[in-house]
Amino acid sequence: MGIADAGKVAMEMAGVRHSDINFLELYDDYIIVVYLQIEDLGFCAKGDIGYFERTDFTIKGQLPIQTGGGMINCGQ
Repeated sequence: MGIADAGKVAMEMAGVRHSDINFLELYDDYIIVVYLQIEDLGFCAKGDIGYFERTDFTIKGQLPIQTGGGMINCGQ
């Protein structure tokens, strides 16, 4: 099962929607992997690069990501 399927199943089991999620902590060995996970988890449509320009991923933004800095911040 890939992340797209696993994410869908996990959200259904938890009874949550995308709008219920306050932040994301993703596997971030490379920046592109973060983008692909956001797409696969259904936070934006595949190929919607504009989503990444429209969305504030900082701690005060609409969808904070890697609030602790992630692996890239730690020297990955």
